[in-house]
Amino acid sequence: IRGYFNFTSNDPNAHFGVVKDILDTGRTSQFNFYPAMHLLLAQISLVSGMPAEVIVRLLPALLSVMYMISIVLLARVVFEDRQRVMLVAAASAPLLFGIFHISIYPRAFGQLLLPLALWLYFKAGQRPQVSYKVPFVLILMAFTFSHPWPALYLVAFLGSVEIARAFTNWTMGRERAPASPHPLRGI
Repeated sequence: IRGYFNFTSNDPNAHFGVVKDILDTGRTSQFNFYPAMHLLLAQISLVSGMPAEVIVRLLPALLSVMYMISIVLLARVVFEDRQRVMLVAAASAPLLFGIFHISIYPRAFGQLLLPLALWLYFKAGQRPQVSYKVPFVLILMAFTFSHPWPALYLVAFLGSVEIARAFTNWTMGRERAPASPHPLRGI
């Protein structure tokens, strides 16, 4: 649709307006309940010197690429079999055809970062050094300012994993097996 800034609902226009307000005033509104995406877009525009209109159009594409890479990385952590990793990548490809991949929404920002957060979580549990733990903690903090729904999804998933881990350690503890490592141990 040539000449139009946006061809979805009015939400992306409102979010673009918030980014413009941040660039014009140097601060965010007190009514911006999840400012992470808006602040990121404004910062990228300031640092790169590119107009906010261009950044707003590029971010969904960049997040979509990062989403697919994160899906593959997450699948490689969960599955050792290369065929299963490719199956996961293929199965997640239709998700790229949703509206979140063409417009800016704070909820989409958080949802597209979920595979990255989960990959960092599992990698932090595998490695004793802080190279994955610090980015994981940083992305957890970013989730609190992205949107409530993706943050709740992440909390529910991590809570379920930790409950399953505790149950496994408890049942294996009766057999004198070593406990599984906790991803944030050592931070």
